Amino acid sequence: MLSFVPKTAALAAVVLAAGLFTQGCATKKYVNQQISPVDQRVTEVAQKTDENGKAIYSLSEKTDASVSRLDENIKTAERIAQDATRLAQGAGDTANSAYGATQENKVRLAGLEKRLDGVYDYELKASESVTFGFDKSDLTDESKAALSDFMAKIKGSPNFVIEVQGYTDKTGTAKHNLDLSEKRADAVVRYLATTFNVPLRSIHKLGVGSEDPVADNKTRDGRKQNRRVEVRVFAPAGVPSSSLSSAGTGTTTSAAKY
Repeated sequence: MLSFVPKTAALAAVVLAAGLFTQGCATKKYVNQQISPVDQRVTEVAQKTDENGKAIYSLSEKTDASVSRLDENIKTAERIAQDATRLAQGAGDTANSAYGATQENKVRLAGLEKRLDGVYDYELKASESVTFGFDKSDLTDESKAALSDFMAKIKGSPNFVIEVQGYTDKTGTAKHNLDLSEKRADAVVRYLATTFNVPLRSIHKLGVGSEDPVADNKTRDGRKQNRRVEVRVFAPAGVPSSSLSSAGTGTTTSAAKY
């Protein structure tokens, strides 16, 4: 009996140990089954978080680039606005300068006429007007013929002076019109001096611009009439108009004694 008890106890211990081992394996497997999905989910969340972080970083870079381009566009727009302001100021200065030059020329014209009519006591004896093409300053054949006829009529008039005034229509800026009127007057002076040997000391030239129109600038015909150069001949008071030759209906290029 005494020898049986230890064997029974030993067997019971073995069985108990086996049960505990089996139960431990089952518990570990259960735990692994419960934890594995959690680990997988955590891994997926970590991957998703990493992807989101990269996306946010990429978006941040794109946003920074967009903001940088926007800043550059704003700076460019500011530069364009500043340039436009400077151009506008320059245009205003040019317009003011042209207006001042026009007013100065009108004063000079008034002074010239006063001198001719007063100090030297000169009188207007004859006048002629020739027209020009749009934005042109070259004399046409028709204008040259008219000037030739005109000069033939005043041939032999003693001590005369010639006043040449250039004009334009209202098309264009004040400065452009003033410059164009000067060129038209220059063309007439050049023609009189080179074709008829009129001494330059006897010619007074002035570009008036679009001031003092003779016709309505709103019509085509009116603008054509305003694109002109007026030539006036003044002679000392008391010289009879009959001393001006009424002959000459063609072109003459002979040098007269002026």
